[in-house]
Amino acid sequence: MRVALFRQLMKYGLVGGLALGVDVFTFVLMRKMGVDILTTNILARFAGAVSAFFGNSVWTFSNQLSGQSAWPRITRYVAQWVAATSVSSLLLNLLVGSGGNEVHMKTCVELVIVGVNFLIAKYWVFR
Repeated sequence: MRVALFRQLMKYGLVGGLALGVDVFTFVLMRKMGVDILTTNILARFAGAVSAFFGNSVWTFSNQLSGQSAWPRITRYVAQWVAATSVSSLLLNLLVGSGGNEVHMKTCVELVIVGVNFLIAKYWVFR
């Protein structure tokens, strides 16, 4: 594996770990407040996505966030987020509906999605 790609994967993993923490923390907090699981998942993923976008844009993929050149990346990121959130919500509902622990299932679903998201981010969102 090339060194540059390895570094990028490591950075993506660190940013993703932080974003996952924000996502799951928000999920747990909102569920304790009695918010329904679908709304909670969407809002928790949004909180994690905001931190991931800035971390990956500035650090992992070294893109600037200012100027008109940022808007295509933001648009692609939103499209990626909508697709991943749809898959996440569907899988979470299926797994929790079959008796799985909400927090464990949430974490597992997000960890599965992260690998696909790296490829989409690298080759499409932050290209």
